[in-house]
Amino acid sequence: FLDQENQMCRTQLQEVEARLNSTLATLQEQVLQHEELMESHQRLREEQAALSKELDSTKAELLSLQTKRNKVSWCSTDIMESKMRLQELADCLKAALEEQVGALHWGQG
Repeated sequence: FLDQENQMCRTQLQEVEARLNSTLATLQEQVLQHEELMESHQRLREEQAALSKELDSTKAELLSLQTKRNKVSWCSTDIMESKMRLQELADCLKAALEEQVGALHWGQG
């Protein structure tokens, strides 16, 4: 009878050990997965920080380009206005020259 009971206890103990070993293996696998996730999370944080820096740099570059574009636009407008003034001045000089030439012709005639 004792042998039978002893055998039954051993069987139960083996079953419990098997369940515990299975649980331990599952826990070890979950620990590994957790560590991998933590490493991935850290890499993603670092990538996010790098992308944030890149975004800030790109925004600053865009602002600089917009400022330069505005200056070019202002200069272009200024050049067009100067060109119109020069054309008006050239027209006035041409008219004055034509008047002088006309006066010379009348004076000679």
